Amino acid sequence: MFYYYFKSKEDFVDETLNSFIVKNMELIEEILISNERSVMQKMKDSLDIFWTFIEKLAPYKNVSSFQTEQHFQLEQKLFTRIQPLIRQVIEEGVKTGIFYTDNSSLASGFILYGLSSIAHSEVKLNLDTKQEMVNLVLTTLRYDQKEGECI
Repeated sequence: MFYYYFKSKEDFVDETLNSFIVKNMELIEEILISNERSVMQKMKDSLDIFWTFIEKLAPYKNVSSFQTEQHFQLEQKLFTRIQPLIRQVIEEGVKTGIFYTDNSSLASGFILYGLSSIAHSEVKLNLDTKQEMVNLVLTTLRYDQKEGECI
């Protein structure tokens, strides 16, 4: 029955991995488009989901499924969908005086690809790394944590 749906175990792993990635990106999309969250709550919640996501993926990131053209294409497709949403949150933050950037498109891409590099790296995933990830995002947006809401 297994091979009726999948040609091999590798195909099953690919499909499972891709499904997991898509579901997590959809959760982040829902957060970013929410009208019920503040800009900082959107940032906090989406970074929390991303962190949980990369923690769960960590044991599998060296699996060959992460190295396929299909995985790369899926990642690019998701980035194309999510980058405009990140840009909108940044622009909302700029309008309200929370963030300071002249190029929200560049900042959103920089953040998105920076987060992706953490997911693909060999860095140890601990609370210090999570806090540094948050600090790097906020530094990119020139956010003053002393003045505003903390993440």
